[in-house]
Amino acid sequence: MNWLNEVQLFRRGLEQSKEALNQASFSKPEIKECEEIKGYYASIKEVGEGLKATEERILCSLNNGKMFWRGPYENLYSGETVRNDGNELFDLMKSNYNLLIELQRSINRFLSASALI
Repeated sequence: MNWLNEVQLFRRGLEQSKEALNQASFSKPEIKECEEIKGYYASIKEVGEGLKATEERILCSLNNGKMFWRGPYENLYSGETVRNDGNELFDLMKSNYNLLIELQRSINRFLSASALI
């Protein structure tokens, strides 16, 4: 369930990035027409769809509150095929995190450069 919380935190980060782009567009109307800012909006949408797919995958791996991947104390039921799910979920979360961080860095660089103009 902690990963579901992380997905929500990632979504908040996306919304904050989108809000920063919106504020920059309102303060400088010439930025709104920039192709780069349109690309950022498309990237935000793409990362959001990836988060949705990850959240669905996490929810599919839950059954009546019991996890099918190994817990920190290795006392939860899991079969051989389920251990691969845990790695898959971890890889999905890691991928989402990396995409979000890179997108936010790129947006911050763009907004910092446009503030100097």
